[in-house]
Amino acid sequence: MFLSLVVGLNAQTDLYYPEGTEWEEEWFFENEETTMSDYRQFTVSGDTVVNGTTYKCVRCKVRVNDGATQDKLWDRSSPWHWEAMEGLPPILIREDGGKVYYYDGKKETLRYDFDWSVGKLIPLYYDASKDEYVYYEIQEIESFEMLDGSTQDCVYRDLPTGDSSIMQVKSIGFLLDWYGLFYDYGSYAWREGKQYYHVMKFSRGGQLLYEVTRDDILSVRNMESHQAVEESFSIDGIKTGKTAKGLNIVRMKDGSVRKVIVR
Repeated sequence: MFLSLVVGLNAQTDLYYPEGTEWEEEWFFENEETTMSDYRQFTVSGDTVVNGTTYKCVRCKVRVNDGATQDKLWDRSSPWHWEAMEGLPPILIREDGGKVYYYDGKKETLRYDFDWSVGKLIPLYYDASKDEYVYYEIQEIESFEMLDGSTQDCVYRDLPTGDSSIMQVKSIGFLLDWYGLFYDYGSYAWREGKQYYHVMKFSRGGQLLYEVTRDDILSVRNMESHQAVEESFSIDGIKTGKTAKGLNIVRMKDGSVRKVIVR
């Protein structure tokens, strides 16, 4: 009886994405010719068995302007509604011992390893063209405050191009990277340009844990022109004078304090 209880508790701690977990992502792409974006909602709903292995189903909806079709870019100021992405199968994931796996219809690959320690290599992504993982080494583990008041470990690194920062929060995953929280539809569709996925909202168990509002993003992108920020600090409290790529703590001129991620 005691052994069964311990096993049950351990299994419960691995439920990073239980039934009903929901998040929203903005996809952004740009090159010399065009700029594109869309907005998607993902919900863990149901499960399925593939080759004897049970996977959770993650179902996707896309934000569509009223009167438009899914191939039209969404306008942030226009009336809109959610539409299921018709004809596309759900994203399939499973969890096991602190690791989260993704099944792409042909092969299962490791998406997350949440057993962190400084110096450990954790997967950045799986390169299907080379059939190999790309890893990065954890240099430092920091703390990230969730909206429910709890804290989670987080790690982030600059991209080799210097364009952005990839940030991963334990129990959620990548908040900002090339492929989305999981390998989203269309992740490999645009090679000749820059693309990012930004998690805008994440809820688990009916509790909102993370959210980036449109005003927050605009204040980050335009903070110099609008002079909205009074002071900026690194995550460990060191005054930096201006925001840097990655996670920052800023005090606004109205006295409010917020955490912002600068691309």
